[in-house]
Amino acid sequence: MNVLADSSLGGLQVLAVGTIVLLIMWATTQSHRSDIAEAVRNLGAVPLSINWSPRFFAPRGAPREYEVRMRLPSGQEVTALCQCSMWTGVYWKDTPWLRLQQDHTRALAVGKCGHCGYALRAGWHCCPKCGTTVV
Repeated sequence: MNVLADSSLGGLQVLAVGTIVLLIMWATTQSHRSDIAEAVRNLGAVPLSINWSPRFFAPRGAPREYEVRMRLPSGQEVTALCQCSMWTGVYWKDTPWLRLQQDHTRALAVGKCGHCGYALRAGWHCCPKCGTTVV
């Protein structure tokens, strides 16, 4: 009878430890999501979704990876990857907003509208197709 009591107590301990681990993982994810949302707002963008991409074979204590969808001030929706940990904060692995800005600058250098790609003529102050002001 003591053997059954001891084995059930061990099962309860395992269940309690598992529950505590899941609560810690949930709290960590919620903390990271709020940090990422704040970093997105600091860029002037609006966070649309923040999803954790679990890596099951990552070393213990490794930063977590998140996929972040956001709406930029220009109205475009982009997806970026970032890592987050308690020690490093938010680290952007992919920066689509910089890529879009480079594409915009490159388009203006070739004589095209940075918003819609319409071929602009010299002296035009705005795009006749979309109305974007040309700098």
